[in-house]
Amino acid sequence: MGFELVSKSVNQIEPGTVVFEEGAPVNFIGILLAGKVELVSKGSRKVMGPGNFIGLIDIHSKKYLANVKVLEKANIFAFPVNSEEDLMLLLSANKDYPGLIMKAALREFTGQLAFQKEIGDKCGEFMNFVNTRKKLALEYATGYGYKFEPNEVVDVGKAFECLLKPDALMLAGYKEAALVPADICKAFYAGAKNLAVRQIQEISQSYDRVKKDTDKAAHFLEKFYNCLTVRKHGSYLSNLSRLIGKVESTGKKCDDLRKVYDEIENMTKELRSYLLEKTGFTPEDNDDLWEKLRAEAKTAAAGAGEGMSTEEQLAEFEDSFAKIVSYGRLEKEKADALAENIKVFMSMKDKFASDDAARKMRRSLLEPFYELYHNVYKRAYEERNKDKIIDLFLNYGFLDERLLEPNQLILLYHHAELFEEDDERIHVYTAREWLDAIYEMRKDPSKNEFDMDYYEYLRDLKNQKSITEEQEKKEAVNKEARLDFEIKNMLKYNCRIVSGQITTFVPFIHKDMFAGDLGRMFMSKELVRNTIDSLAEIDFSVFYREVLYVDESKGIKKEYIQKEVVPDIVMLPMYGDRVSMWQEISGRKRDTPGRFLMPALSDGDLNDMFIPVLGRFRWELCRTIQGTSWNDIKVKSLTSEYSDYIQFYKKNKDLSEERKEKVKAQIQKGKNNVKEVFAMDYETWIKNESQGAMRLNKVVREMMCMYCPFTKDIRDNLCKQNIYDEAFGRFNRENQRKQKELEGRLRHIENEGGTVTDELKDTLDYYRNK
Repeated sequence: MGFELVSKSVNQIEPGTVVFEEGAPVNFIGILLAGKVELVSKGSRKVMGPGNFIGLIDIHSKKYLANVKVLEKANIFAFPVNSEEDLMLLLSANKDYPGLIMKAALREFTGQLAFQKEIGDKCGEFMNFVNTRKKLALEYATGYGYKFEPNEVVDVGKAFECLLKPDALMLAGYKEAALVPADICKAFYAGAKNLAVRQIQEISQSYDRVKKDTDKAAHFLEKFYNCLTVRKHGSYLSNLSRLIGKVESTGKKCDDLRKVYDEIENMTKELRSYLLEKTGFTPEDNDDLWEKLRAEAKTAAAGAGEGMSTEEQLAEFEDSFAKIVSYGRLEKEKADALAENIKVFMSMKDKFASDDAARKMRRSLLEPFYELYHNVYKRAYEERNKDKIIDLFLNYGFLDERLLEPNQLILLYHHAELFEEDDERIHVYTAREWLDAIYEMRKDPSKNEFDMDYYEYLRDLKNQKSITEEQEKKEAVNKEARLDFEIKNMLKYNCRIVSGQITTFVPFIHKDMFAGDLGRMFMSKELVRNTIDSLAEIDFSVFYREVLYVDESKGIKKEYIQKEVVPDIVMLPMYGDRVSMWQEISGRKRDTPGRFLMPALSDGDLNDMFIPVLGRFRWELCRTIQGTSWNDIKVKSLTSEYSDYIQFYKKNKDLSEERKEKVKAQIQKGKNNVKEVFAMDYETWIKNESQGAMRLNKVVREMMCMYCPFTKDIRDNLCKQNIYDEAFGRFNRENQRKQKELEGRLRHIENEGGTVTDELKDTLDYYRNK
């Protein structure tokens, strides 16, 4: 509640008092007779002095657009106004009021227009500054042999697109009117009260639109600041500081990168000051932020390899194959055979040859390699061994130093310890960490290539009389058996899949498989999380699912909530260019996470790798949730409607003959697999349609709008075009219906003495704001 004003009286108000609260209904407007007030909202901050009306410009929205706080002891005369009739009564109270109030409204509106231009210019100024330095950082990193892909800062174009482009003639008229002297204004409007009411409403309405757009621009700047400094999954500056540390850890100086860092750091401090002064946002104030980031670079530079020459670092790799085989205690016969085949492989001029001898030799490597992998992992786990060579073998598929160039070995050396801590929302695992979770029974083994999970596999063995019921129970909790199942099934099968080299696959890394600099191919948890975050900022509901929620102690007997469940992401020990959606869920319950698999080394674009996978994930999750009704058009869902569209596209009256030919070609390209055809449309939806580039046909676009909707900001921007406004109509109606139903149920819970929990509040927020 704001300060309780006395109507039609002069209110003397002490500093620090909040007169009006943002979002509260407009009941009063006031004229500031003395003192100063500050208007602060999530988007703007300004100070007003004597002679200004407060609350006046908020009439159209019917709620106060900012918190009004007294800075210097103020005298405010309060007028009760919450309707046009009240406004007319106010204007009739004194012949000078219409002119004075019009003048005040024009002054405030033109001030907001000036701020609109200023903050738009600031968006461009800050973003262009960082983009210029980002290009330099990328060039410098490439020169040092590193792949630098910092988190994606927000596209300034979106901030500019959201800025209002009002009628130029109308605005010119408002600006000219604001320059009319007060006495002339008073004289004119003294006899034109009805005109004053109408124009004040128009100005208030225009102000409301302009303020919403400047608020979006301010939010953009705040988000931009967070990307630069304090983003949860790694900021631009922290990524840059780590890059500097990596380069310096090899004994090189990188004054060029440090200069870029210093320039962005200084600009970021300027941005924070602007946010504090003008926008009402209070960006995180880390007094020790800059020292912390510099310390990261210093620590990285002083890390592995400190004081060691390149020759000494290379010396650690000598006889790697013999060390790994010895550590894995592979049987002598198998070890000798593996060594011989590795020797043959190294002697091949064309390591991707497709003749029968080459294929047979590559196949002969698989069984002994994964047996060795199992043995090495098990012993390293038991001994808590963190030896660099063992770690490289388990996490990257490194096997023999003779398979790589010296410079590639040095890059491996300095990346062996670059994996970050886990995150509570997006779990990304190295291969070694994932096997830890399986072996420690924190995770169940993955499905095999026949889509059977570990427990189904055991039941199948029991049904075949291969094991007894008692043995089935023992094997279900046998850590060694679970580990063996994961390595032989998930790991062995999927390393081939995500490599993208099905016929020429070998389970270890070698120099001929890298088309570019190895330094640019190291995947990091941070980079993966940033990619997932950026895609979820387009398709907000991709990881949300409806699950049953019960808490009888809070009076909640049965509710369905929206819950975000991000899949576990495992980086397999290999080089490749594919991401695999291996499982949509990992248990019988709907809220168990799926599993995405990707290579630990890749030079592919992560967005391009993940987008079609998210399409397949959406499809499979919908199939699982819908059960036997997944393709029953009587039960509306993504899979049923899209399957019906593919089956009967030739009869669809909403498709032209040209469009039908394109659908036919797409089906052929997807080899008649409806899921793959959908994944192609999904990729177009995310890459093109989210930017307003219409590539899909009307039928698919409407399905995507319903089942794969964009975030609210993107929808609002697209809906300026009628075709998108109509396409999102069904989604908006359904979303509003669910929101109203949930609001009613929450009121019922409260009326019955229950508690509206955070889970229910989050679900309501999901429907309101997503």
